[in-house]
Amino acid sequence: PPRSTLFPYTTLFRSGKKVPSILLSGDHKKVDEWRREQAILRTIKRRPDLLKKAELTKKEQMKYQEYL
Repeated sequence: PPRSTLFPYTTLFRSGKKVPSILLSGDHKKVDEWRREQAILRTIKRRPDLLKKAELTKKEQMKYQEYL
């Protein structure tokens, strides 16, 4: 898939959407966590069947337990 579909970038402001403050924070660990969470949420919305096969951390398993 095109790189732009892998996860959200700070270029969202060009489309008139507000950029999440976490992306502007400069905290790389929190940005990575946010991107991972967004990817999981998109997977739940688009292909929930794939979530059952995904390698999730214990924390993620607890958070998204109802979708597994």
